[in-house]
Amino acid sequence: MGNTHQQCIFCGNRSIEHLNDFLTDFCCRKILLVAGKSYDSLPIKSAIDAIVTDNIRFSDFNPNPSY
Repeated sequence: MGNTHQQCIFCGNRSIEHLNDFLTDFCCRKILLVAGKSYDSLPIKSAIDAIVTDNIRFSDFNPNPSY
């Protein structure tokens, strides 16, 4: 049948250190990063940029869309 994928959530101090191993284990070539405008000023941005060179950033969204 098809592949099954599990969602992994890393949280806590230094959890970003597991990202590189996770991406390697699952042979990820790109990631879809969903983040708000504050992402550019967060310390995690430089950590992710150092690990992931090819990502797609999605930031044009509202938490409560208006129709």
